[in-house]
Amino acid sequence: MPRTRFWSRLRPCVSRNISILAKSKSAIAEHLENRAVLRLRGDETSVFLQGLITNDMRHLEEGARSMYAMFLNTKGRVMYDAIVYRTQDDGTFLVECDKLAVSNLVKHLKMFRVRRNIEI
Repeated sequence: MPRTRFWSRLRPCVSRNISILAKSKSAIAEHLENRAVLRLRGDETSVFLQGLITNDMRHLEEGARSMYAMFLNTKGRVMYDAIVYRTQDDGTFLVECDKLAVSNLVKHLKMFRVRRNIEI
């Protein structure tokens, strides 16, 4: 099937669904089998994450609800990618990552949590 014919069939469906979602006031959640969520809580959580990820935590403090970031090792190489969510509670963040990497990410976070009041 030529590409133009495919897009001409798909475009009305996509635009209709996007407009329905844009008009909707409620949130839509989908359970993803291959993703996991970590909760990090504490007064120093934002500063702690700022030193470990590639993105700037000020985006979340200035009003953004979520952001994409990557966790780095001590040499600056990418270890894990994640989405960081800000919650309503002060000092609480949710980190969504791959389910297969969650145990290694927890070890990585605990290794750098030295003397900080942060609950993972």
